[in-house]
Amino acid sequence: MWPLLFVAVLSLCTVLERIFFLLNEKLKRSPKSLEKFFAAIGNGDVEGAISVSKKSKFYVVRTLSYALSHRGKSLTNALLYAQEQEMKRFRRGGFPFWIL
Repeated sequence: MWPLLFVAVLSLCTVLERIFFLLNEKLKRSPKSLEKFFAAIGNGDVEGAISVSKKSKFYVVRTLSYALSHRGKSLTNALLYAQEQEMKRFRRGGFPFWIL
């Protein structure tokens, strides 16, 4: 029975860690920074859009900014790479060892 209890606690900790991560990401959402980013792009100010994104913690703005800053090589590949980096953040997880 002890191994089952351990696995149940481990599962509960993993679920709680994911919930806290997603809530934290939701709090970082900033529609205003996204609007500023798109406004700068609409005005043709790419450097201004990149500077807006450096102040933002919103993952969408960071992804678009990386793609813009590496647009000279391949915008599609840069966007895919930035998207994959953000997806790694969302996929990682597991047992939060800081609880022990």
